[in-house]
Amino acid sequence: MELDQLKQISQSALAFRDFTEDMLRQLITAGEMRTVPRGEILCSEGDESTEMFILLSGELAVTGADLELSIIDAAEDQAIVGEMSLFTGLPRSATLEVRAEATVFEVTRARLDALMKNSPDLAVVIYRNVIASLCARLRESNEEVLRSILSV
Repeated sequence: MELDQLKQISQSALAFRDFTEDMLRQLITAGEMRTVPRGEILCSEGDESTEMFILLSGELAVTGADLELSIIDAAEDQAIVGEMSLFTGLPRSATLEVRAEATVFEVTRARLDALMKNSPDLAVVIYRNVIASLCARLRESNEEVLRSILSV
């Protein structure tokens, strides 16, 4: 991935918020771009986590317990996905299926750990952005539950 592309994405994607140019360069070395065809499973519920993804284009279906939980559309939100298991070490909580050909930036646990160990400032920004992403999802889930309760 080119630095200019990452800079452009960093202005709209929560995953890259507050990254300096140097941090973006470091991140580029820790991950790789992938184009993923429609129908491919990025990760499956219950599996061990070895990577997380930043959705740059396309659409993902999030399913769990055989139910579709949500759709993530990169046009609306260039989201971090697969990070919960990566950071907690717990099995995947959901399955991610590509609904429309997707471009993802994939970062493995080993590369991310090495990067954060060598750059504590970058680690702080990554953790803060992951927490912000998870909080946004929790808030959205809470609002959905409340709407569901109020409509009954």
